[in-house]
Amino acid sequence: MKHEYGDIRLYGIGDSMNDLPLIDASDVSYTFPYAPKEVQERVTKVVPTIVEALEDSMREEV
Repeated sequence: MKHEYGDIRLYGIGDSMNDLPLIDASDVSYTFPYAPKEVQERVTKVVPTIVEALEDSMREEV
């Protein structure tokens, strides 16, 4: 379940099963093509690099 923190939008980046709680709690979440399939299915976006995840998060309109 996602939580709201006022005007703060929670972003998460993870690539393994132990990251699933963070991914599930995030408003927007990212992982990479090498992550397990279950992780890829639970995130908002699969991106090739962490740089792309960070750039995407800065482009996103709130």
